[in-house]
Amino acid sequence: MNAKVFLRNRSTAHYYTRSTGWSGNSSVAHDFDAVEDANYFARTERFVGMDVVLHYDDDPSCDLILPLRP
Repeated sequence: MNAKVFLRNRSTAHYYTRSTGWSGNSSVAHDFDAVEDANYFARTERFVGMDVVLHYDDDPSCDLILPLRP
């Protein structure tokens, strides 16, 4: 079971999309190569209140949400 790695704003629940910025729809979210890449990007861009979401297409109820520390 492969997971997609998304970056999500905790307060708005919008996903980072790269080209358009942010969207409430995970289907257009940017898929990072790894959790570390999403974490590095969020810190580099100085985003606050972010979660890394591991999204499983096979079973979305198994999504894993990892809050990023400030």
